[in-house]
Amino acid sequence: MESNLALAKCNGQIIAFTYRRLRKDDVLEGLYKYDIQSSDDGFEPASIRQHIMVNHWGSLVSRDPLPLDENGWLFLEENDFIQLPYLFVSQQEYKNLSEDTINELSRDDVKEEQHNAHHQI
Repeated sequence: MESNLALAKCNGQIIAFTYRRLRKDDVLEGLYKYDIQSSDDGFEPASIRQHIMVNHWGSLVSRDPLPLDENGWLFLEENDFIQLPYLFVSQQEYKNLSEDTINELSRDDVKEEQHNAHHQI
């Protein structure tokens, strides 16, 4: 599957996501697949689980497992899920991101820099 995925920072980890529902067999070997559940208003990601049936917001892939609780949930607080604007990749590109690129994208000031660059254009 070669669709474009947006990059985001989820609990400090760089992940790739889509608003579509991914099936497990859509995901490249070596990546972890999760579904994202929206808040009740449907606009914000609220939690992550292996599979979401109700209020599906999107699906994500990660290079490392996410820290799910003992019941299989990761509940998101404000700023736990931050989309990195204008960054889209295929699953293969995401899987092959260098550690240097991951570290650069993980910096706390990246969002601020991208926000400022957008407003300078």
